[in-house]
Amino acid sequence: MSRHLISGSGLARDDALRAALVVAGAKFGGEVRLTGSAEFRGRAEQQARALGIRVINPISGTERGKSRGIDEGR
Repeated sequence: MSRHLISGSGLARDDALRAALVVAGAKFGGEVRLTGSAEFRGRAEQQARALGIRVINPISGTERGKSRGIDEGR
């Protein structure tokens, strides 16, 4: 399996995030693997889908809730 990562340390601006996704998608055959906080990965995943880029490791429902600040344990 090839490794192609976009990391989310800190808050990335949406335009920079889109640009990184476009470059990574072009370089890695239209698919990317995302790393970083649940909040970052959620935003990046939405952007990737809008751009037609496949996310190899989409965030789970539990992670998605955390990215929105929802405590799903209650």
